[in-house]
Amino acid sequence: MQKNLKAHAFETHMVEQFDEFGGLSEFREDFIELSHQDGVREEKRTSNLSNRAQAALSHCRWEYRKRLPVVKRIQEKVREGGKRKLVSNKAEDRKKKMKMDKEADREAARERTDVEDKTVILTGRQRNMKDHRAPDNSNDTLPPSIHVADT
Repeated sequence: MQKNLKAHAFETHMVEQFDEFGGLSEFREDFIELSHQDGVREEKRTSNLSNRAQAALSHCRWEYRKRLPVVKRIQEKVREGGKRKLVSNKAEDRKKKMKMDKEADREAARERTDVEDKTVILTGRQRNMKDHRAPDNSNDTLPPSIHVADT
């Protein structure tokens, strides 16, 4: 009875693998799957070649070209260019610029409205408080508009 290699690895070496490496990460097959995908791609490319020696030579040439440093740099550049930029400073920069513009506008408005005689301009609330304060010689509980005239 012939055993599958992966089954043998799990049966015999799994406990040792957990103890030594803290898991089964050594049995990941991502690189194998990628290799299979490359093989399928190369077979499609050379499927019309009747001479299998030429097909094998073509496979070797493609593999050689894929491993060239120039090609690796181009692949990395494309990979980096295709990634989404998760952190964008544009919004933050826009907020800072808007805040600076607003402060500049306020300062310009202050300079235009500065009065040379330094007259105090009351706000609406200050004017209301001043108007509704009771005079010293009358009833303190009533606002000035409700005071009864002395007859």
